[in-house]
Amino acid sequence: MFEAIQIALSRLELLVFFAPYGPYMPERIADSSTVVQAYALSEELNKWLLFDDTNIKFIGGWREVAASMKEGRHQPSLLFYERV
Repeated sequence: MFEAIQIALSRLELLVFFAPYGPYMPERIADSSTVVQAYALSEELNKWLLFDDTNIKFIGGWREVAASMKEGRHQPSLLFYERV
């Protein structure tokens, strides 16, 4: 079964994921103290971009995304994949 899961995952590519930060509680999503960031892969640039409420920032490769997430203590909460 584990091998089947690995094969299925190898056919998916992560495109976008959301990572809220701040005092995150479902009832406070509309509260301005919770910010949701989105990391998105630009196929055209082959780079990851970071979107927040007011900015778009070039992040770079996956290693830079991981470093940005670690530094900001972000935890992905909603992920979108594409079958390749």
